[in-house]
Amino acid sequence: MDIYQQDTPEDRTTVNESITQYARSIDQHSYFSISKKDITFSGFFENKLLLVKAIRFGIPQYLFDQIKKITPFSEEDWAEYLNVSTKTLQRHSKEPNYKYKSIHTEKILELAEVTNFGKQVFDTKEKFHSWLNTPCYA
Repeated sequence: MDIYQQDTPEDRTTVNESITQYARSIDQHSYFSISKKDITFSGFFENKLLLVKAIRFGIPQYLFDQIKKITPFSEEDWAEYLNVSTKTLQRHSKEPNYKYKSIHTEKILELAEVTNFGKQVFDTKEKFHSWLNTPCYA
């Protein structure tokens, strides 16, 4: 199965809408406005203050679900990276309003940023995936 099978233009549009919704919810809980316009997935990583606020605020499950669709990582990979069991991830996925702790949010956003950057550098998803899975002999 192609790991990018679900990474469609519709998924990218959905993640952009989810990021905008998330940024607005952070603004509602902040003393000052962080973002004044719609934010794209790529633009989210350029706003460092927004990233800090996002990590403190915690990432909601609905946004994590959208990020998982456009990243090349399996459920087992995410469980390993977040240092939780796959069963825990499955349990959280049933709660759309679940918010991840700061430590998990930071890891999720780091991996999303790496994926975003990798897709920009390598132009195609296939090349990026190939690079990710190439052993480093150094």
